[in-house]
Parts: sequence; structure tokens; C-alpha cells
Amino acid sequence: MKIKTILICLGFFSSVNSFAQFAVGAKGGINFNSFVGDRAYDVIPGFNVGGFVEHPILNFLNARAELLYFQQGGNLYDYQVIPPELQHNNAKLIFHNIQVPVLAEFGLPALNDEPLQPKLLLGAFYSYSFAIRDQYVNYVKVGGYEPVEYKGTADVANDFYRNQFGLIGGIAAEIEIGTFPVSLEFRYHYNLNPVNRPDSSGKYYLKNTTAAWGDNLKIATLSINAAVTLKYF
Repeated sequence: MKIKTILICLGFFSSVNSFAQFAVGAKGGINFNSFVGDRAYDVIPGFNVGGFVEHPILNFLNARAELLYFQQGGNLYDYQVIPPELQHNNAKLIFHNIQVPVLAEFGLPALNDEPLQPKLLLGAFYSYSFAIRDQYVNYVKVGGYEPVEYKGTADVANDFYRNQFGLIGGIAAEIEIGTFPVSLEFRYHYNLNPVNRPDSSGKYYLKNTTAAWGDNLKIATLSINAAVTLKYF
């Protein structure tokens, strides 16, 4: 009887230990960013890169935390700086963020032994913008001279909130390549709070954009990522 009890306990602790494993890895991908509103708007590209740690909770559920450099942003409508001599065209806002996503990763236990593992991702994120830039093309036109164009950038961090938070939903497919599990992910990030401060909508470089989108500019991002698990411990 004692031997049977010991074997049961050993089996239980062995099962617990199998779920006590952490996985760490690296990931990166492309971001497609836009302000969100009542109409479609041209997206601007960005990228993300970083690492993750993952811990199994159940045979169909993993908890996942990440630390990423994550670019977000949105297109701005053209605006005049010194009318009519100087105008900024092809303007866009670029948010350089440190992002911390926390995710629940759901799998299908019936497919645990299959080479291809589909996943459902649900979670939330916090971002801190360490730099916010307005990037544009200067268009200078002075009477009697040919127009001149050249690129420029401006630091506009004071007009925006550095802290952002939002929700994440996505799907993924994992396959083992050699000895490394590799995952292809499609995620949608939605920022819950506006990025611009209330007194910024009248700024010369934002007023055309906020007139079209409203005073509360929010960002959404579709990201396509590849992640590789590098080590278990």
C-alpha cells in the first residue's frame, strides 16, 4: 500500500514538474499602423522585435509575457507651416515604444502530437513611448523659384501621452524546425486610450487630422510576427 502511494505521489509530482517548465525565445515582425475611426485610412509600416517567456498552466493553456520594441503611428493630413511658402506633405507620427504584452495562449489538446499546432492568443499590453516624432517632407515654394522638397522631423512628445494600454487578439500556428519550435502569429492591437492630449487638437500640424478623425486619436495595429523558442528551463 505504501509503495502504491509513493508511486502515485511520484507520478503527481512528475506531472506537476512537466508543467513547471519555462520557455524563452525571441520574436520580431512587421506592424501595420493606423488611426482608427469611422473610415478606412492608409496604414504606415513599422516593426517590432524582442523576447518572450512562456509557462504552461494546463495542457491547452500557456501564460506568456513579452518585452518588445514596438513602433506605432498614423498618417497626418498635409498641413501648412508658413502659408503659402512652406507646407509639410506626407506627414506621419511615429511612436517608438517599449511594450509589455501579457497573453493567454490557447491550444487544442487533441492536436498536441501533431506537427502543426494552432493557437488562439488573447491578452493586453502596456506601452511607454520613449520618443514621438513627426516625420514629413518640407515643400518650399517661393515666388520666382522652383519648389524645393526635403525631408524633416520634429520631436512632438509633449503633445501626446507616453503611456498607452490596450487589448490584443490573434491567431498563431507553431511548427518545429529542427529542434526549435517556430511560430507564425497574426495579432491585432487596439489602444484603449487616446494618444493625443486634449489641448493638442488645435496644433497647426494636427488640426487637419483631428478635424477628420476627432479630438481623440487612437491607434490600431495589425502585426505579423515570427517567434522561435530557444531554451527550456
